[in-house]
Amino acid sequence: MSAYVAIIISALINGIFVGFFIKTGIDASPTGIGLKVIETLEPLIQPRLENQVSFMKYMIIILPWIVTIIGILKAPNKIAGLILYIAVFVISTIIISLV
Repeated sequence: MSAYVAIIISALINGIFVGFFIKTGIDASPTGIGLKVIETLEPLIQPRLENQVSFMKYMIIILPWIVTIIGILKAPNKIAGLILYIAVFVISTIIISLV
């Protein structure tokens, strides 16, 4: 699979989740679900583990972006990869939010 296909798939999936969020106001992305689970379980967590929970929250938010950036950097033409990502992301977001 080429780097451009990975960029298209990543942008399409992100665009679908963002479009769904814009349309419904519900964050159904894996990041949103993970944060909601941690937020729900937070009252049950011992105070000494709060730092680890905060770290997990940041990792849940940052990890998908790190993977996307790595995908763009692996593309033969990085500028074209970035433009492709933005174009597919915007188009898929608009289509999902309007349907």
